[in-house]
Amino acid sequence: YEGERTKYNTARDRCVNAGKDLCMFEYTNVSPVNDWWKKGYSWTNKDCEIMVKVNSEGYIAVVHDADNSYKNQIDRYGIPAEVDEYETLNWFKVHWDGDFPGSSPANSCAANKCKAHSDGSCVCKTSVSESAVFDSIVNVDKEQVMGQLFIGAMGPEATSVSNRGTGFTAHVVNGLIDTSTVFEVEDKGRTFFLKNIVSEVHLNGWEAVPTILEAEDAVVLQNATIKDSAELSASNGFYIDFDATDEAYVTWDVSVSYTGDYSMSLRYALDTYTRQMEVYVNDEEIKWTSPNANPIIDLDYISSNPQGADGFEPMSRCQGDCDIDDHCAAGLFCFQVNKGGSAFPGCNGASSADFCVDPNDVDNMLFLPTGGPNDDWRLTEGKIV
Repeated sequence: YEGERTKYNTARDRCVNAGKDLCMFEYTNVSPVNDWWKKGYSWTNKDCEIMVKVNSEGYIAVVHDADNSYKNQIDRYGIPAEVDEYETLNWFKVHWDGDFPGSSPANSCAANKCKAHSDGSCVCKTSVSESAVFDSIVNVDKEQVMGQLFIGAMGPEATSVSNRGTGFTAHVVNGLIDTSTVFEVEDKGRTFFLKNIVSEVHLNGWEAVPTILEAEDAVVLQNATIKDSAELSASNGFYIDFDATDEAYVTWDVSVSYTGDYSMSLRYALDTYTRQMEVYVNDEEIKWTSPNANPIIDLDYISSNPQGADGFEPMSRCQGDCDIDDHCAAGLFCFQVNKGGSAFPGCNGASSADFCVDPNDVDNMLFLPTGGPNDDWRLTEGKIV
């Protein structure tokens, strides 16, 4: 129903039952009036991690690593700026156990395996650990409780046993003073319930610090040109312009410290259309399989310009000719043919026209536009083979 909020698994199951991956925000249709403000937030397949950004004074801002759709921009209908890695100004003071990342050249962002920003700030992954502050109430008084416990509790558990201390009551479960214990304190006419917990945030960094390869870092360009984007939004001011041919490609040299599995994402600043790409690592093509592939059906060529006809409805899977993704039904994209004839994922037949296909049927890398030089393109969910 309109405005319904669900858990991730519920949203995932509904989409799988419909033969789809998780629904993309911009393809969500609300009937009868498809207004953006009715859609709220949507689950994605990308991990949503809570990270921290540390500035040069040791202040931090909590930021999220999450998708930004090109129709889901910062401070419009998507991720609020205060939790966006590149936009946040929501700084606050914390107590550090030692020096903080970026506090000195010896304790740099890289030394902590954190990402370095051009303003000198560091972005780090986080993990949280919790432990008991007190393991006994002997020689503990009210001042110690109020000075060392800062996390509130709703109240003691029904099965707890009350133990009187010096100026407080400890509500104990199973006879142990541990993280389940709740301390009750009267102070300035108010009753406080405090968890016997200290919560510590640890900065973990990445196993391999992320490396960003810009257009101008390319070592080989085939039917492609590096161009100045002074009027566009490409990072560092340059972008790669591919010729209209399937034989265009670009190569970067990437150095890694050891053999293993690495994550890769591509960024694309023009947010024009969904793009499927052939990706090679050490001359070996990376293929992609989806758990939700559709049965093969025949191509259905309607006309060269069906969207120009009266009463046009977005085309179904394997129908064409399309020009843009909006010519296709929700969840589909327009598979563009650059030259000659082409086969179409999930479809039987070949054509030089363009047809609507389901992302789940594409075995090459498929990237959905996210709209900015600082946004990673979202991969369809599946498994690399």
